[in-house]
Amino acid sequence: MIDKETNIINELAVLYELSLSTGTSLDLGQNCASFIDTLVNKKNIDYGAVYLNASIFNVEAEEYLKFYSIPQNNLDADSIPISKVPSLNIGEIICCNEIDCGEAEKGLGRGSYAAISLGETGFIKLYSSETNDLKFNETNLNPLTGVVRKFHTSLQGSLAHSLLESEISHRKDSESKLRARNEELKKLNVQLDRFVYSASHDLRAPLASILGLINLIERSDSKEDRSISIELLKSNIMKLDGFIHDIIEITRSSRVEVKHETIDVYELVSGVFNNLKFLKGNKNIQECIELSGDRQLVSDKHRLEIVLNNIIGNALKYSNPDSSESYIQVVIDNQPNAVAFKIKDNGIGIDPFHVEKIFDMFYRATDINAGSGLGLYITKENIERLKGTITIRSEIGEGTEVNIKIPLS
Repeated sequence: MIDKETNIINELAVLYELSLSTGTSLDLGQNCASFIDTLVNKKNIDYGAVYLNASIFNVEAEEYLKFYSIPQNNLDADSIPISKVPSLNIGEIICCNEIDCGEAEKGLGRGSYAAISLGETGFIKLYSSETNDLKFNETNLNPLTGVVRKFHTSLQGSLAHSLLESEISHRKDSESKLRARNEELKKLNVQLDRFVYSASHDLRAPLASILGLINLIERSDSKEDRSISIELLKSNIMKLDGFIHDIIEITRSSRVEVKHETIDVYELVSGVFNNLKFLKGNKNIQECIELSGDRQLVSDKHRLEIVLNNIIGNALKYSNPDSSESYIQVVIDNQPNAVAFKIKDNGIGIDPFHVEKIFDMFYRATDINAGSGLGLYITKENIERLKGTITIRSEIGEGTEVNIKIPLS
């Protein structure tokens, strides 16, 4: 019987050596499959598995992980003396026992099993059922020793390949992040240059006006002239304060992390309208809020408030003074994965030439109610931080429609 079993193992050894000579895959999984499948598919062995050291994969788990097995039985390694694995030479037999699998390894009948060392890499486990002529012992397993060593060598190649692929992937990821960071820095440098130039002008202009008005107040004896100058002084100070507020908001938007909080979206929009009701020019403008879906959503309340405040504020500032039926309509579509806002008005509109540029820093599409030129820039920055989108359609004399979509947490 031993000669017959030895011949069977030798046959399998030759088959696997032939499979190695025709080219072993560098893929770790395919390499293990090639070895185990060759044994099991000849039907001389009922079950085979490769266990690899968990430290190879840098995971917190049991000392050894069952990396590949055929068939996928619930065959564990509890009965194998694990502590002996690293101390044995590659290809040496860890144990070879005939067992009552009903007690030691649930789900299988009586039979014999063997474990062969792969050194510090792991071990191979084989099982032969009671109905199989093959019974494992050291004599009939010895012919596998040389093949196991070759299998171990190919495993080291696969592991090195996996490590190299991981390193290449990591480097590509790092290079991609570095390129993205460089592009971001280029964008920031361009914005910084424009910011310094425009900010210095926009800060100096109201300051120069303030100094001029103070000079007029000091020289004037007319109470009426002084009163007019004081009102202009207040206007310039408020303009300067608004500009500084916008600068602070830009810094805050880029540095502060996005929050996730429960918001009543209908109340949020109503609050924005309420805060803007005393805005200059906000007279006889019909306000309409329509909500589809739940009132509650989870997002960053402060950022949404800034976005809606800027868009609705612009709709109020640039309403048509000649129209007796001015309106601002806000349609909210609150769905489980995203919320959409459509803000529509019948104001003076925007020349299509300006639409693509209005989100640029300091860009002003009109001199009417001229602001800092930062409002829509801040709006888009906040929307992008929320991973959302904004589009604008507008025609002179017809009005403007702004569509915003924000994914929800």
